[in-house]
Amino acid sequence: GTIPLIQSLTKRFTELHPRALWDIENIGSDAAIGTVADGSADLGGVSREMTAAEKQKVASLQIGLTGTAVAVNASNTITALTKDQIRAIFAGEVRDWKDVGGSPGPITVFVREPSAATRQVFDEYVFAGAATYRADFTPVDSNAQTLDALSSFKGSVSMVTLTPATQANAKIRLVPIGGVAATSENLTSGTYPMRRPLYLVYRNDPAKLKPAIAALVEFTKSAEGQQIVSGK
Repeated sequence: GTIPLIQSLTKRFTELHPRALWDIENIGSDAAIGTVADGSADLGGVSREMTAAEKQKVASLQIGLTGTAVAVNASNTITALTKDQIRAIFAGEVRDWKDVGGSPGPITVFVREPSAATRQVFDEYVFAGAATYRADFTPVDSNAQTLDALSSFKGSVSMVTLTPATQANAKIRLVPIGGVAATSENLTSGTYPMRRPLYLVYRNDPAKLKPAIAALVEFTKSAEGQQIVSGK
């Protein structure tokens, strides 16, 4: 989500402006927009697409983008999946790889914890927010644990964060969705569908915007701020 990015931005901002103090809480995207809109918070982080109505309530600045990929063991012969096939696999309607064009063999499903942004992006895209997973899935609680499971079990499938590291991992393979490869380039361009933008949100009335918040927004747009945002 946005919390680590906001922490990095505010930490550096406070080094430059020592009198600025920040109290950061993880309350979720909906509450972040609400508390900024009603003035009980000065700044918020949103890790999903914002509705037109929400964009009228608060000012926003995109500070990042996260994506989720469907990953399988590197030995899996599957070359592509559609959104419907992915839903059927994770819902348990399809339980053998041969039924979606792969080599015969049982499908073992690993699923991240509900609070993981990786899973939330997956749930929104694949299940339209109403997740119905097969009852016998195996839970995993980190990206590292997911990668271990995928590399250990030949018939496994799971959700991983779309990063250069997961793309480069030789023990797993990221499966194209609807013909679009799971790459950073396709994520950034918007062609890869399972994605979620990250926003800073703040008061949209300049008269009610605290000087420190206005300065942080400008810092985020600066060359140094953009380096922090991009992780470089």
